[in-house]
Amino acid sequence: MTRARDLANLGDNTSVLENQGLTLIKTESFSAVGSFSLATDTFTSTYDNYLLIVDHIGSGTADLQFRLRAAGSDNSTGNYQLQYLGAESTTSYPYRSTNQTFTQVGSTYSTGRSIMRLNIYAPKLSQVTQVEYTVAMKAATTAPTIYMGSGGFSLTTAFDSCSIITASGTFSGTYYIYGYKK
Repeated sequence: MTRARDLANLGDNTSVLENQGLTLIKTESFSAVGSFSLATDTFTSTYDNYLLIVDHIGSGTADLQFRLRAAGSDNSTGNYQLQYLGAESTTSYPYRSTNQTFTQVGSTYSTGRSIMRLNIYAPKLSQVTQVEYTVAMKAATTAPTIYMGSGGFSLTTAFDSCSIITASGTFSGTYYIYGYKK
């Protein structure tokens, strides 16, 4: 088939194809902070699922924590779970935990860049909110490190935002939040 005939055969499906993909909701830079939060009502009924990308460098090496928010406040109840696999140089390690006050989503380095990609599923819906993430880190003098994990919030609560918090020190960078088109 030719390209023109392929497109012609799509008929009424072209509007479906045009509506697939990601929509950038907001991008913002942050500098020397212990945490940042997305604006209230970032999560709306327009999208069911979201992609958060954070490009950052820390003032030291510290874990990054993810919390969901509603009406401008972090939910820090013990209803988060997490499970991840980390690998650095020649070492790999699994980790699993339940009943936490956050989901760990990687780390910061002071001598190199970290990139976090976090998929957030159904945060605005009254369902269990799930997250999956990948973090790639590269310190100046060491081999790259990668974390892959999943977690979430175990209760059926609707949220409108989230926070990323460093366990110690500060971090600087830029975040990008996208909505997955329905």
